[in-house]
Parts: sequence; structure tokens; C-alpha cells
Amino acid sequence: MQQIDLKSLLSAVDVPADWVGIREVSETHTPRIVRDGVPQMNASYTSQGLMVEVLANGQFGYYGTPNMTNEGVTSAAKKAFTQANLASKHATFQFSEDARPANVGNYQSPFVKEKGSLSPGELNKLLLDAYNQLKVSDKIVSARALLQTIQTMFRFVSSNGSDISQDFLMLEFDLSATAADGANQQTRTFGGMRGNCLQMGMEYFDKLELLAQAQKIGEEAIELLDAEECPSGETDLVIASDQMMLQIHESVGHALEVDRILGDERNYAGWSFVNLEDFGKLQYGSKLMNITFDPTLSSEFASYGYDDAGLEAT
Repeated sequence: MQQIDLKSLLSAVDVPADWVGIREVSETHTPRIVRDGVPQMNASYTSQGLMVEVLANGQFGYYGTPNMTNEGVTSAAKKAFTQANLASKHATFQFSEDARPANVGNYQSPFVKEKGSLSPGELNKLLLDAYNQLKVSDKIVSARALLQTIQTMFRFVSSNGSDISQDFLMLEFDLSATAADGANQQTRTFGGMRGNCLQMGMEYFDKLELLAQAQKIGEEAIELLDAEECPSGETDLVIASDQMMLQIHESVGHALEVDRILGDERNYAGWSFVNLEDFGKLQYGSKLMNITFDPTLSSEFASYGYDDAGLEAT
């Protein structure tokens, strides 16, 4: 990855903005998959870029760029400045520099063993061993073991003195077994797609429980072949945490996406039942429903010390 001096780039910005921030993000994904006993993927890919944010005439403008030179950042800042001025003509709220208080600090994912402590060969052996544990019977017609590491470097500086560094190590692990008996097919997973995502080190993969879980998942896939159908009718529903995660994602997250509300994605992903005039008024779901988010919880996939704008997590 290209080594850059963010403060030097910041000093090169020459737009008459009230505030300027530059965020650098470098991210490396390393996915590994074993499907039906065969390594299907061993890959690694990296992305790196900058986001330049400016405050002008009470509005924020943004522009992302992979050009991490003085010229590239200056060009991005000018385009962000133009966006902010255009937005000021339609402003519903006037922002000030108070929206971007100066912060200085660091954050690092909690881990005992760093990413390089397990070799690619050791990780592939773990996946092959997990596959063998999933394959508890000839009725298991397909099985898959997946793990991915994501390393993210986040740097942020601003014209009012922010200087933030964050280093994330994120892990994904998934197991899946599909059993079949004639036309009857059933699939059992380890918490569902991305049901096991967290920030920690490679010590996670030292645990023998992963192989025990693989055998359990294979056995439960077989049991599902003979399980009774869920009865029809109106009943109380208890949602497990992995399904609740998906329910919030679909029913709350997507519904509140502004591009869906405005119809920008109507030909791709659809509309939303939420309208612009519903904000601050519409209640959906039970009055007992209350959704909160705490990014300070240790080891969670979405935990962080500072957000993309440099605001400290609370």
C-alpha cells in the first residue's frame, strides 16, 4: 500500500472552506473457502483511497479519490467545495464547525494473535478439517467452510486539529451443510450468512469448538430431514439473535435508506414504505421495540473508536 502523509496533503488544500477533513482508508480482504472438500478460493485484494470533506456556506461537500497526491487531493477538495455551495442553495439546516469537533486518538481491534500468526496452509487445513466434520453422513450432499480476514487502516486529519488513527482486524467464519433424502433437502448453518463476525485475533481459530460445531451442524442437517413441518396458524414468535440481526437489517436498515425513499433504486432494489414526510412521525413495529447501537462494545464487528467524520464513539 502507498504510504502517504495526510497532514502534508491537508496543507496543500487551497479552497476557501470553513473546515476541511481528509480520511484515508486502506483495506485488505483475504477470503478462503472450502466447498465439498475442495479449496474453492484463496484470494487477497486491497483497496486504498481518500475521502475529502469540506464545510462551506453551512453545508458539507464530499469527494472521494484514489489519487493520493497533492494534485489529486486539491482537485477533490475543489469538487467537494462546489458540491457544498450547490447544496447551500437548498439548505434545510445550517452546519457549523461545531459539527466536526477536533479529536485526537487511536483505536485498535482487541486481539491476542495477529493475522500473520497462522499461515495460509494452517487456515486451509482448518477449513478442510471443518468440512470433514460437517460430512457426518452420505446424506450430506454439499458442505462448505468459509473464513475471511479483513484488515482496515483508518486515518483522519482535519483543519481544526483532528488526528485519528484506527486499525481494525475483523474475522468472518461460516459453516454450512446441506442434507438430502430424495427431493427433500435441508440446510443447516453456523448462525446464517455472516452470522459469526467479530473483531479479534487469530486466536479465534485455535478453538476446538469450531470443529465440534461443524459436526453438530452436520448432524442437525440430517435431523431436519425428518423434522415435522412448522404448523400453520397465528402464534407468538421468538426470534434468535442471528435472525434478529437480519430482521433489523431488512426492515429498518433498508427502509430508512434515503436513496430508496427518494426512488433512486426503484428499478434495482425497490422502494421503501417510508416517505420523507414520515420522518419524526411514523411509528412502525411494536411500541415496545427500541433499537440502540453502541459502537464501544468490545469485539463487535461494528465497534470503533471514532466514526468516519472523526467523532468519538459514545
